[in-house]
Formats: sequence, structure tokens, C-alpha cells
Amino acid sequence: MITEFSEDTPFSAHLEVMFPPNSTPAEWDKNKEYVSGKLVVYAITRRKRLLKVGKNMTLLDVCNAAKAKKGEPRDGLELKDGFLTFVVLPKGTDAEKKWVEELKAIRSQG
Repeated sequence: MITEFSEDTPFSAHLEVMFPPNSTPAEWDKNKEYVSGKLVVYAITRRKRLLKVGKNMTLLDVCNAAKAKKGEPRDGLELKDGFLTFVVLPKGTDAEKKWVEELKAIRSQG
């Protein structure tokens, strides 16, 4: 959980603090895959669009990317219990592919 996130700070700055390359991996990271520079961040919009967050994107960039295009139904990031949710996964792994496929399958059902 990130308690403070300025809208002009890139996501990579937070990932470097949370998952520094030369630190001991978290206990739950059995495969030692969660290292800044080797991660991908996703956001899901209100309309269940999947946004891949570039490492240099800021929170403001993501909010702008999430909003609906002119003439489309309302969209954007959702606050749930006062939080925005982002998914962080090891880039190019089976876990990432599986998660994206599952999300797309759920989206196509509803």
C-alpha cells in the first residue's frame, strides 16, 4: 500500500522503493521475480478496460488515460474504500499472461 502518491510522481519511483533490485525478496516472492525494472503495472477502469501503466507514467497520466473518450460512456479509475487499485506483476511471466487472460474472460462475460 502506498500511503502518499503525488499525482506527478512516476510509478517507477514507488516500485524502486517497494521492490529495490539489491534487497532481500519478500517472503511471499518465492521465485524472486518482484524487482523494480522487471515489473508491469495494470489499472482497471470503471468499464473494465485494462490499462498498462508505463514505468514513467504518473498518477495524473493514468487518470487521463482512464477517462472516457468523447461520446463514450463514463469511465475512469474507481475509488474503492478510499483506495485506487493497481496490479503489479512480474513482466512477461506466465502469471502476467494468466491474469490478463482471466480478466479478459471475465470482461467478455459481463
